[in-house]
Amino acid sequence: MPRVKRGVTARARHKKVLDQAKGFRGRRSSVYRIAKEAVMKALGRGWGAKVRWLDIEVARARSGKPDIVLHDKAAFTKIAEQAKASLA
Repeated sequence: MPRVKRGVTARARHKKVLDQAKGFRGRRSSVYRIAKEAVMKALGRGWGAKVRWLDIEVARARSGKPDIVLHDKAAFTKIAEQAKASLA
């Protein structure tokens, strides 16, 4: 199996984060590890936000209620009527 070199991919990912951190003070704009944390915090997507988002998605999936039930009750009732009619 050939060796995989990931330098190009990593460089692109680092460059994207560093471009977003442009204008931050000190190492927050020049060191990838620190810039990544600063950008995530600035975008409101810290590690905690990611976990909260996943918890919400899991809870929604477990409830068994699709988005249409929550947001468009008229369309859901129409679909339910069609389903009942096809069963009869």
